[in-house]
Amino acid sequence: MPRPFAVTGFTVFVTLLVLCCTGIRFCAVLAPLLFVLFILSLLLKQIRSQRVFPAAALAALVACLLFIVNYYSWYESSLNLDGGTYNITASLKDSGANRYEKWYYEAEIETLDGEKCDYNVTLVLNEKTDTVPADIISGTFHFYKKNINSPLLKINSSEAVIGAYPENGFDDLTVIKSAGNGVPLSYRIYLFRERLKTNLREVISGENGTVACALLFGRTSEFSNSLYSEFRAAGISHIICVSGLHLSIWALFILKLLGKTGLGRRPRGIIAAVFVLLYMAVTGFTFSVLRAGIMLLVVLLGSTVSRRGDSINSLGIAALVILCKNPFAAADTGFQLSFLATLGILLFMPKFNERIKEEFKKLPGIFAGIIRYFLLIFATCLCASVMTLPVMIITFGEINLMSFIGNLLAVPVVSTCMISAGLTAVLPFFGPLSILKYPAGLLCSVCSKYIISVVDFLSRFRFITFYPRQNLAFIWLGGAMLIAAVALFFASKGKKVRVITSLVIASTFVSMLVISDVFYSDLSEITVIDNKSALSVLVTKGDYSALIGAGADYYSTARNTCNELENRHIDRLNLLVVPRDYYRESGAVNEVLSCVKTDVFACGSMPDYSAFLARDSEIAEFGERFVMQLCDGCRITCVNNENDCYALVETGGKKTVIVFDRKGETPQGDFLICKKETAEKADTASYKGIIISGDPGNAELQNGIKSGGTFCAATANNGSITIAVSPESKYKFYRQ
Repeated sequence: MPRPFAVTGFTVFVTLLVLCCTGIRFCAVLAPLLFVLFILSLLLKQIRSQRVFPAAALAALVACLLFIVNYYSWYESSLNLDGGTYNITASLKDSGANRYEKWYYEAEIETLDGEKCDYNVTLVLNEKTDTVPADIISGTFHFYKKNINSPLLKINSSEAVIGAYPENGFDDLTVIKSAGNGVPLSYRIYLFRERLKTNLREVISGENGTVACALLFGRTSEFSNSLYSEFRAAGISHIICVSGLHLSIWALFILKLLGKTGLGRRPRGIIAAVFVLLYMAVTGFTFSVLRAGIMLLVVLLGSTVSRRGDSINSLGIAALVILCKNPFAAADTGFQLSFLATLGILLFMPKFNERIKEEFKKLPGIFAGIIRYFLLIFATCLCASVMTLPVMIITFGEINLMSFIGNLLAVPVVSTCMISAGLTAVLPFFGPLSILKYPAGLLCSVCSKYIISVVDFLSRFRFITFYPRQNLAFIWLGGAMLIAAVALFFASKGKKVRVITSLVIASTFVSMLVISDVFYSDLSEITVIDNKSALSVLVTKGDYSALIGAGADYYSTARNTCNELENRHIDRLNLLVVPRDYYRESGAVNEVLSCVKTDVFACGSMPDYSAFLARDSEIAEFGERFVMQLCDGCRITCVNNENDCYALVETGGKKTVIVFDRKGETPQGDFLICKKETAEKADTASYKGIIISGDPGNAELQNGIKSGGTFCAATANNGSITIAVSPESKYKFYRQ
């Protein structure tokens, strides 16, 4: 059977991805079916002789068993901790990441209420701790289930499927410093990485050092939210996540450097393989690093025994290793993008390479080499983008055409920046040679500055990024797969349909983008963010957006609010209204302002937030009333006095009432958004729909209002709820 590891690895990946989308119950149907198919494939001589189908059926069956074993051995038991409060001791695995004004630490629980266990957990703290990896942190923590961003997945791909925050605040936590002799090897690697990072930051500071660290270690914890958003907008965020590009650059650098010493091919291959393995450990064995590293190791070690490795087979081996360690990794977006991008490059780049060399072989050497270099970068980006397009649409809801230009401008500098960053970090260990860290750091700083400038320039061209409506995107994806299947059928009959197929898929793709932009640009959406009883409402119409209420200082409020803004691709609000100085409406203002910029910040008499506002933000301090025309056909009014605190959103001929606090009668309108206590007092029959922002306990109230004939829904930790209103006053409700 040709490429056995490719057949096995790809089958396991697809099977596990299907199970992550359908859940554990589907295993009861799929596993017996696969067993029957495997037996039938062995009984039928013609199929058995080809060996591909039996191998695929067996691989899929093994994938089902892996999924079942891991689900019941640690995944389900981890989820059972959701909502509970426990005394724990946990060993830290990293030095923390700052996001939305909170610190996130990956850790492994050692004891839970005195019982030994080994669950992975993400600790969420309001302050940075004076800790290093391997230190022990103990205290009383409240556990919660970590969110799944994709609408299709039922399984969290992370090994830490639960998070925890201190029940009694930061001051009640105890930190136990690790003993030097008792630190395991994995933690020594973490400490070594921190030392390298310190060496690098001593020479290169500011954003230049931040980018250099990301290129070298793949760590974006020091990135500001705005800088990370700019990398995404420029379409080159992949360069700050260590993957095959980075490992290949280092491997080629080591091989060429050793080649100057006169070493033979086999010693060079072994030394390069050892370096790749060490670099994988320092960068943390992430999914993309594992995939790329295993492929490189197969190729390098294969060269030492005079065997030429099959790249697609190596990709299958890498997938098998990763998925056997964590079967739920098939649902990880990073793994999917890395796997599919590599597959696209391996499948399509050889033909592009041959064609480009053939077309430019008659041109002068240097001129032809430059053109070929940039064309190869463009073709590589195209091959990767074609395969990753479905994941980008489904997971991120965006299509960024700027990535082609971004790769052409930035990728040629990445290798110089990363290698000079590595030398800057390592040279301090070599005594007299440490003086060379300054010229290496200067070169790295210049390259980092160039990359930041490119990102800043490209991120301004927002019209290059498209955000297709999800329903249209799914229709297009299904149609494209059907067209491709028909094309493969005719190709098997000897007919040339490649050009026609590409044109049809491309034309329907453009049509989807046009329809998304034209027919949905006037649609107004009022989204109640799922923040428990902390009321936050996002209003969007076309390119305009407003956030009313910033939510409470809960552990989840900032994360949920900022995730909603990111999912809707909002990095700048036209209006942020904080109706009053009360923790349920203003507790997470700092976190929200650290996530997005805002044109107008409207507030009552409140603390000074100028330190978190952008320089060009306008502060509108209002007394009892604030009115702003967000855009044509959308007006927002806020009222705040000793008796009332509410907002009115008038758009599409409909009026939405958002009640934060009301002592008298509830204002009239078409839709009511409120907390449980307001809904209990309101005249529910006078509204077309009521959205309650609250906890799971609000479900009973929700059902009671529904039985009265008025549509009602509660967030209740089940996701945000949106009211979509068209210019023709048509409306619908949907939950994300």
